[in-house]
Amino acid sequence: MEEVQLPPAVVSFQDSKYGAWMASLTPPSQRIAMKVRLHESFDMYYEGDSRGLITKWQAFDSATNLLGMTKHPNDDGLLMLPVKALQFKEDDDSVLLVTYNNDETVTLYVKPRVSIMTESGQSVASGTTVTEPPIVKITGFVVGEGVTYEYKIENSKQSSDWTPLSSPYEIPITSDGTTTIYVKAEGGLTKGDGITTVSLTYIKLIRQLTLGSYKQTMEIGEMQTIPVTIAPSDATNKTLQWISSNPDVATVVNGTVTAVQPGTVEITVEATDGSNAAAKATITVIDPFVPLKEIHFQQEVLL
Repeated sequence: MEEVQLPPAVVSFQDSKYGAWMASLTPPSQRIAMKVRLHESFDMYYEGDSRGLITKWQAFDSATNLLGMTKHPNDDGLLMLPVKALQFKEDDDSVLLVTYNNDETVTLYVKPRVSIMTESGQSVASGTTVTEPPIVKITGFVVGEGVTYEYKIENSKQSSDWTPLSSPYEIPITSDGTTTIYVKAEGGLTKGDGITTVSLTYIKLIRQLTLGSYKQTMEIGEMQTIPVTIAPSDATNKTLQWISSNPDVATVVNGTVTAVQPGTVEITVEATDGSNAAAKATITVIDPFVPLKEIHFQQEVLL
């Protein structure tokens, strides 16, 4: 409460000489200023006031320092009503719950809320293994004025120092393997070090197999190696499987085709990472030797 007065008081009593009496007591004109306080630590605390605003303070031996504040109007859902209670969410102390005198509660973030999103738009939990390109993004922003964000990535192939993060507040993860992502907020009503940490394991699947130039017609006994390009080139598992539709016509081992006998055969190369990426080559095998059935002379042969 803030800027409130004591209500008028009426006192009833029994006088031994004059009997029952009633008297009114006039309250003092001074107003009472009271605020709701929630301690983050022994020297850090949050305050809510009669205007519905929240501030954060640091206490010293001889003074207090204002660390952050909210304003009206705002995008945080704060109401212009007296604050009745402040508390951290029981199972998540990065969430501040503000209850007003009308018993309505507003949820505020005092650390960044971070989500992992796949390419298809699915949200997955921290620690998940994904096979689609992931993006880490801020989905809940720290309340207060002047908040800034940074991020840091730890991965054996993709690491970074603290880097400023701005709109649209997205961090693309381009390297496969296990990645830990740190997102840090500073300013406003940030709690503690302001760091939120998530992790994921990205298995980069083969998206496309493209065959290079190859001979579509082969002779019996001939060999050729069919070139293939893997996309992306840094896929996690590049192991390929080669299959001949008819090994009696042509066999294939690791992309090398051997022509066996005349006919048409389909050579298929497939990814083994579960992506179902594949490419096919159609080859016709011919016999280069044509049997001689007879000979005709156009002129008379002189013996």
